Formats: sequence, structure tokens, C-alpha cells
Amino acid sequence: AAGAAAAGAAAAAGGAAAPLCCAAQIRAVRGTPRCPLCRLELATTQIRALSAEQSIAALRAVCRHCSLATTRGQLRQHEAACPSAPVRCEAAAEGCRWVGTAEGREAHEATCVRAAVKTQMAPVLAELSSLLPLRGRVAALEAALEAALEAAGASSRRGESQSTGAGAGAEPPGAETAQGAGRGAGARRGAG
Repeated sequence: AAGAAAAGAAAAAGGAAAPLCCAAQIRAVRGTPRCPLCRLELATTQIRALSAEQSIAALRAVCRHCSLATTRGQLRQHEAACPSAPVRCEAAAEGCRWVGTAEGREAHEATCVRAAVKTQMAPVLAELSSLLPLRGRVAALEAALEAALEAAGASSRRGESQSTGAGAGAEPPGAETAQGAGRGAGARRGAG
């Protein structure tokens, strides 16, 4: 009562008093941070006033688009699906400037060229978007292939320079072995 009286006195004096939450009122009156019903410790932050929220949700409200009488708790859900709510054409991103009711949207989109093109292009764009991640993989594979080809080219150039460095009169390594093998066979025949 003291906390509520202090808030009321501040409001009467012309000062702006912050509304007290349930926990603050209980602390001001009882000086205990426990709920009077369940005896659980109260949070130090503000507690939602569920009874107040439920009371507000039950108040009458009117849809701003179709003037349907409903409650405040159901108003947001109704306005999101209200057939009289203003909506844009599905092809607004493609440049269609039509704005009308949700009821008239289907009729408009049946004659809208941009909406028809968007509908026709949707499968192509979906396939393209699935292929775009492959661009990076293809580029990486091409770079790896170029690096492998450069490495192969560099090793073959090194092999050519080693074989030409041995001299012009030198026989290839296989030829020496074949001639040496032939001499040894002839020597054995002559000896026998």
C-alpha cells in the first residue's frame, strides 16, 4: 500500500510515476521477495501481469481494413489474413506497381505480364541457384588442374635438360646395355 500510495502521490503532484510491477508492489508492501501464493522467490526483473494481458486481449477491437468486430487478442491474426488488407502483386520486385486487396490479387496476377514471367522463370532460377555453388568448385578444380599441368611441364623440361646435358655423342642408356650384352654373347661363342 505504501508503494502504491507513493506512486499515487507522485502522479497527483504532477510528476510522472513509473507503473509498479507486481513484484515491486509486493516488495514495497511486504519487504519479501517471495510470491504470497506459491512462496517461490520473485524475479528481480519486472514480471508480466498476465491477468492484465488477458483483460486487454478480451477488449473489443475493429479491423482497420474490413471493419470486422473482434477482440484485441485476435486482431493481429485477423489483419494478417484479412481479405480486404492491402497487398502488392507477387511480381512487385520485378517492377509491378499494383496494390489492391487480397481478394483482387489473384485476378490481377492472372493478367499481369510480370507475374506470368516470374512464374515461368521460377524453375529456371531454382536450377540456376542450385548450380551457382558449383562455380566455386569448378574454379578450384581448374586451378588444381593448371597447377598439375605446370608441375608436369616443369618436370618434363627438367628431364629434357638432363638428357641433353650428357653430350651429343653419348649413347642412350638402353643402347649401351644392348651392345654390351651382344659382345659378351659373342665372346662366349668364340671361346666354346
